[in-house]
Formats: sequence, C-alpha cells, structure tokens
Amino acid sequence: MKSQKVTQTVSEPRPAEHGRWYADGCGAAFALEVLGERWAMLIVRELLLGPRRFSQLRAALPKISARVLTERLEGLERHGVIARQEVNEPVPARFYALTEWGRAAEPAILALCRWGLSARAHDPGIGVSPVAAVLSLKANYTGANGGDPITVGLEIGDARFVARLGETMEVERGDPAEAQIVLSADQPMPILAAFYRKTGLSNLAGSLHARGDIAAAQAAIARFAFPERLTP
Repeated sequence: MKSQKVTQTVSEPRPAEHGRWYADGCGAAFALEVLGERWAMLIVRELLLGPRRFSQLRAALPKISARVLTERLEGLERHGVIARQEVNEPVPARFYALTEWGRAAEPAILALCRWGLSARAHDPGIGVSPVAAVLSLKANYTGANGGDPITVGLEIGDARFVARLGETMEVERGDPAEAQIVLSADQPMPILAAFYRKTGLSNLAGSLHARGDIAAAQAAIARFAFPERLTP
C-alpha cells in the first residue's frame, strides 16, 4: 500500500503578551496561560487519541464556533501544544495533532476529569463526545487487580476504539474486530452507564449491544469505579 506523505508544521512561539499573563513563575500558572482559554483544554482532549481535521473537532465540540476554534488552534500551535499535519495522499488534507509536549498533558486532563466527576453539581446526563467518554473510562480505571488482561472494543456512533485492560488501561483508535468483547451504541451514555452504574448489559437492551465474551465484559466493567462525590 502506498504510504501517505505527511508534512508537519510547528509555529514558533511568540513572546508572552504580558498584559494578559499572570506574571507568576509557578508551572501551574504557565499551564493555565496555555490551556486556560475557553475550549483550549477540550481541544487537546479531543486530540489525545490521534490527529483530527478541523471539521472533526467541530463535530466533537458542537458548541464551539468556527472562529473560536480557529483562534484556539492558532494559539495552541503558537505555544507548541499542537502541530499541523499536511497529508497529500490520497487527497490533500490538513490535520491537527498534539506535539510530544501536548501529549504530556494527558495525566493532568485525566486528573481533572476525576476531580470534576467527584462534584455533586456535575450532571452525568449531559452528552459527551466519544473521545471524552473513552478518556473518562481511562481516568477511572482501577486496574486488573491480579486478573488477566482483557481487550475491549468500543463502537460509539462512527468512532471505533480498542482498549487493553491490564494493570493500566491503554486505548487507541482502531478496528475492534479482534477484541474479546465489543460494546456498541449510537451515543456514549449507554456505554458509560454500563461501566459506572453497573446496570448490567441485559438492562440496557436496545441502547447497548454486546458481542463476544459476555463474561469478559462483566469482568471488564468491574474494573471501573465512578468517583465518590466529595462536595456537599
């Protein structure tokens, strides 16, 4: 198969606009300068599982305008968090991908996910993107606890993921055909309900479909825990 030709472009960072910055040498303060703009961190979240086109980012973040998305992408690129990838084959296309430094933000984003879920004001019924759902699971994976590794395929609308559940959870985009168990739903919520509410696969008939080793699915579900509510 003919390989794709990819050109990656990274913008040079510009000096800080001191009038808008915290003037605080703490690393957390600098991180907030880079990711604290509205939508910036969610854009990074959507790129954690691989490059995306502009149109794909807009579909995953339906409340963002094209203008704001363009501004945030430019800012993240300027700070070295993301880079453009120009693909010439089979047809010309532009993707946005995280740099090595951008990918290093994943633990912080997962920690914020767990922290946010621990608030009683958080509404788990609000819709999320497929990537957000999968990363929520990764953030709340408790480990194999001595059990055998399990490979789980997740089909959420048109999105396809493969998760390998060992001592840690590793997930990537890909064909889940070889997974021990494949869970599919039109939207993320039925899948999240199965893992977090422990509703059981049979109680979600019609909204969630499972194929493969059902015992493996139940063992996989037992390895996740919704955070304890910590707020009054």
